[in-house]
Amino acid sequence: MACLLALPIEVLEVILQYLDRPQAFVRACHQLYHMAKSPFLRARYLLNLHGPDQVLTRTTVEKHKLTISILTPAVVSFLVHMGATYRDRNEFM
Repeated sequence: MACLLALPIEVLEVILQYLDRPQAFVRACHQLYHMAKSPFLRARYLLNLHGPDQVLTRTTVEKHKLTISILTPAVVSFLVHMGATYRDRNEFM
């Protein structure tokens, strides 16, 4: 039987990045759970899900309940470095 954890970390990160509900997936294993806590991986997931022009808007943050425990300063920093933008200063979270 093949083990999911036998996959390279890079492959697991790509899988996590494209899941609709990563919370359920990472609960399957302690190692996956800790990997999903990575600010870089969270930023890639959020950027992929919402796009660079929407990920940092107040609407997205409120709609998806992105609390400070998810949207940490490190995650925001990675998002900005990955090209996340905001057009309206009033809409910026």
